[in-house]
Amino acid sequence: MERASVPLLAICVDQGMNPKKILEERENMTMSSSMSNIGLKEWAVVINALETGRLIFLLRKGGIREHGREFSLPYRDFLLYPTYEHQRDQLLKREFRNSIVKPDPVGDTVNFNSWARIHKVLKITEADVVERLNPFHIWEKDYIVKKVRWKPRSPLYVICLRVYRLANPQSIPYSETYGGCRSWVSLETDVLLEESTLALDDESFDKKIGELSCFLDVTGQVFEPNVIGR
Repeated sequence: MERASVPLLAICVDQGMNPKKILEERENMTMSSSMSNIGLKEWAVVINALETGRLIFLLRKGGIREHGREFSLPYRDFLLYPTYEHQRDQLLKREFRNSIVKPDPVGDTVNFNSWARIHKVLKITEADVVERLNPFHIWEKDYIVKKVRWKPRSPLYVICLRVYRLANPQSIPYSETYGGCRSWVSLETDVLLEESTLALDDESFDKKIGELSCFLDVTGQVFEPNVIGR
């Protein structure tokens, strides 16, 4: 997997991060065409929507334990790591509230069903854009408005993804190092990616991306992942 160099260091400095620490952590993360130990945390209900093609993007602004409390994208490809503790019925549109995924009662494993590749990223800085985004996601509008207004000088990232379902869902042992309010996790066990299949075929995905870009109409705010590392 390709690693970021100047672009990553530039954004680290810009966001008050420690570039050396970021690069040291990245050395422990690997991803090839056949396996990965890079995980991006997201609500299990959101991952389910990505895997079924109902959703094609994630929303990110920052995490309590991120470097500089800013979100960054040091990787283009990653596993979708399901989380459960912050899922709330009231934060989802009514038609998706019954889709809340419950955690494995065993609790000592992490289950992976999919991985994703960044297609492109859009930035939202104005709350009025949220209304145009509404047909394309599963969250309540007020939840997204609050995300936009929190730290208003920082944009809300709309991270468009190509999602791949694993041929064989895999479980790995849970480690305490995976806990906490952080986005990226370096897994102690590799997950096999061979024979993965697209969640959406090319035609369906291109149609959704086209509609999303047209509705948002955020001219000048679209950029490729390598601008902030890949």
